[in-house]
Amino acid sequence: MLRSEGNFKNNRQTGEWKFFFGEGIQEQIGNFTNGSFDGEWKWFYKNGKPLRVEEYVKGKRDGIFIEFNEAGDTVAKGTYIDGEMDGEWILRIGDNIETGNYVVGLKEGVWKEYYKNGNLKS
Repeated sequence: MLRSEGNFKNNRQTGEWKFFFGEGIQEQIGNFTNGSFDGEWKWFYKNGKPLRVEEYVKGKRDGIFIEFNEAGDTVAKGTYIDGEMDGEWILRIGDNIETGNYVVGLKEGVWKEYYKNGNLKS
């Protein structure tokens, strides 16, 4: 049963690679450069719906990060810089939504929490 498909150069993964669940259903797709994640990577649920989209540079998350639940709702959205959460993030935790900033992987400044209906929690 096919688990992955892609090319090697100098014994390292290179170019586009696809990974599959045991049933042959696509699990993720993305690019390698010299054996490291590079560029956009996409992960999927077994039903084919998107789970996560993220960007990498030389094996580290760097750029946009978006994660979805199985219903297709965004549960996390933000950016990474050199492998660390950085900048504005929106996180859905249960029925609540949190917004705020990360600086080098740590929460920084004012964070706000909202109810599902969009009203600010006190």
